[in-house]
Amino acid sequence: MSHYKVKAAVNLLDSDVKAILNFWEMTNGQNMTPDVFKEKFKNSEFHLLKDHSSNLRAVARMNFDFKLKIDDQTYTYPEFGGFVAKPRSKGYGTELLVNLIQNLKKRKIEALGFCEKPLRLYYEKCGIQILYDQAKFLREAGENDWVISSDDDILDLTLSPASVQLLQSLNSANLAYLIDD
Repeated sequence: MSHYKVKAAVNLLDSDVKAILNFWEMTNGQNMTPDVFKEKFKNSEFHLLKDHSSNLRAVARMNFDFKLKIDDQTYTYPEFGGFVAKPRSKGYGTELLVNLIQNLKKRKIEALGFCEKPLRLYYEKCGIQILYDQAKFLREAGENDWVISSDDDILDLTLSPASVQLLQSLNSANLAYLIDD
């Protein structure tokens, strides 16, 4: 039996941070202290799925610092990311995703995510609406200019119809820019 928990970064146990860094396989993360981790992700919440022995089986991060500028207007959507399940193909990821989406819907939070083409089939099987190839119209700040996102698709986790329409309207003449402020 699995246990689903949602924790703000500040409420993560040191053991949670260590397990998350291990799941994420961050090469520079092994030197990251729990305090540094919590500060870095202070505007995120973590969705955790643990087994009966409290071993982490799946994790996802909701980034509440995610902002898009489209047509001179700023939109804030919590962004789904850092999604990993171990071991794979045991249903832990799907179980976490179902719980996460139910949690967001209950709280009336619009959220999106991104994926590359090889992951489309997984999200389709999970029943998530995919805005195919729309992430290619997202620009991220590079060293000296705006660069195309490495993702292909936008995932509609809990978006309103108006937000879906806005994101589907993106094209080469109507780009979205990821902004920090």
